[in-house]
Amino acid sequence: MIIKKPINLILIVTAYLFVAYSVEFIFLSVDASYFWCISTNFFESINAVLPIHCDEGPYRQASESLDFFFSENNPYQKRPIYVFFISLLRELLSFLSFGLLSNYVVFRFSMIILQLTILFFIGFNAIKLFNLKKLNLENLLVLITIFSIPNIRWNLLFPSHGNLTLLLLIYTLRKLNSTNNLDNDFTYFTIIGLGALLHRSAIIYGFIFIIIKVLVTNRFSIKNILSNLFLVFLPTVLYELSIYFSGYQSFDWNREVYGQFYWILDIFLGRESLYHDMSCQQLSTFIGCNLNVTKYFVQYFLIGIIFLVILIILNVKVFQNTFFKNLLLSTFFIYIFWSFQGLYPNFRFVNYSLGYFLFLGLIFINYKYYKSRVLSLCILIYQFSVLYLEPYSVLKLNLNYLSYLSIFLFFVFLFHSLNLKLRKNDKYV
Repeated sequence: MIIKKPINLILIVTAYLFVAYSVEFIFLSVDASYFWCISTNFFESINAVLPIHCDEGPYRQASESLDFFFSENNPYQKRPIYVFFISLLRELLSFLSFGLLSNYVVFRFSMIILQLTILFFIGFNAIKLFNLKKLNLENLLVLITIFSIPNIRWNLLFPSHGNLTLLLLIYTLRKLNSTNNLDNDFTYFTIIGLGALLHRSAIIYGFIFIIIKVLVTNRFSIKNILSNLFLVFLPTVLYELSIYFSGYQSFDWNREVYGQFYWILDIFLGRESLYHDMSCQQLSTFIGCNLNVTKYFVQYFLIGIIFLVILIILNVKVFQNTFFKNLLLSTFFIYIFWSFQGLYPNFRFVNYSLGYFLFLGLIFINYKYYKSRVLSLCILIYQFSVLYLEPYSVLKLNLNYLSYLSIFLFFVFLFHSLNLKLRKNDKYV
């Protein structure tokens, strides 16, 4: 069987959702009530326990009312395509269910379908990136471990558009690996431009792509750079113009309420603005705030970090690999980008750089040098040991039996791989 066939990938993605849900809520019996902005509830109409995120309300209203979408009560006006897809799915499911499902259940199913769609494209690009061809256990484990990155796994049941950050990264890494210059990337920059209307951070990936390509090829063409950036910004410009001529008002919640990134502009222009939290929005404080949440990230994911460090030490030549170098550079630029936002809710945004580097690094080294089922299982169990739900209150990992099991499997893998290496050395002595 060919893994990249759409129907096969759809079946894998759908099956993964049910298995992950069963493990999380039936086998592990996770209770999300101690996490900020999240609670768990039982829905008798669909006989399921589901986590409820406080973002649900605005997304529901924005996807059913144009007036609310363009109001100052909507935090998501700058995500028009994402909200449009929610609205479209709601209309489709309402039609297909013949009114048998409540409005809320239709909304939840719509969100799950949208998240599965994002997961499908993550898988599709991962297959291209890692050159996965056959549907065998090793290749399947690559996909499953990518899907099981903690914040990705949990977002499958949330309205969050956070999973788009992994999709954007994997898509960018794939294109970086497959193109040698900036002359033939019309499709990439067009998609990134449209992606900015789903998740505005898509724009930074366009810049990262250009920077890395210039560094690698030592070719610098102002014409190509400007034409590509034009494609990146064009959809956003057209969207803002459409709002202007529609009679509605453009409202940027992230700017007006949180001052994300705009606080820097205010400082240089000498404007005094009062945002949600000003404590980290100073040139003298933002670096310290970002380093502080990075510390929490390291504490929380220390086991995985130790795994990755050991694997890198054992495979130093990985730094010569094109994929790994692109991943490392992308991680660096993404980390720097988010460090300037001025809003630091623990390590949520650090995940978009260091978090993805951690897990993609583990997955890649295993696939490239070992293809070890034991190591894949170790990574997977470690991922599920992290009961991650945007832990605004949990700052360090409390070890559980899954943590200890992943550590045990890692030592089993190390013993086996080192033993094989010694046997090979003895053979040539």
